[in-house]
Amino acid sequence: HTSWPRSTEMTPGLSVSSRTRPIAGTGADNRAQARPSRCIWAGSLPEHTRSRSGRVREIGARHVSLCSSLGADWKSNNAYSAMKGQLEEDIRKMGFPSFATFRPSVLGGSRPDDERTLEEWAQRAMSWLPKSLRTIPAERVAAAMVQTAGREPEGMRVIPSNKIWDI
Repeated sequence: HTSWPRSTEMTPGLSVSSRTRPIAGTGADNRAQARPSRCIWAGSLPEHTRSRSGRVREIGARHVSLCSSLGADWKSNNAYSAMKGQLEEDIRKMGFPSFATFRPSVLGGSRPDDERTLEEWAQRAMSWLPKSLRTIPAERVAAAMVQTAGREPEGMRVIPSNKIWDI
């Protein structure tokens, strides 16, 4: 594991937060080249993501990329989709000039520290579906998040799974 700075340390570079491991394509060299005004949140607990987003917005961050979920909607009857949708809405209200929320379908990849038998089965079963529903490698999502953070598109962008494949 690489040691990553906490969001509040805002050292020159890209601030990255991930619960389980560093995000692909955001090594030390990339952090040194990026401006500290771009943040990427993936795999963090919602309350931590809200808190971190508020802190970096207060110190002038201009962009946030959030890994959300297919079907995120704060009005959903599904608790997970509602939680992800509410998180998106809370960050949107913070007024970042540039906010990209990525809504992948099932994230693919191995999780050596976490056994998820049902998720592994779903990854294999969904591999034949259209891009909008197909399992998408976590590394592909991470690379799309980093690339989007580098461009800082104006306003809020919702990037569904089928579009993540194309970034």
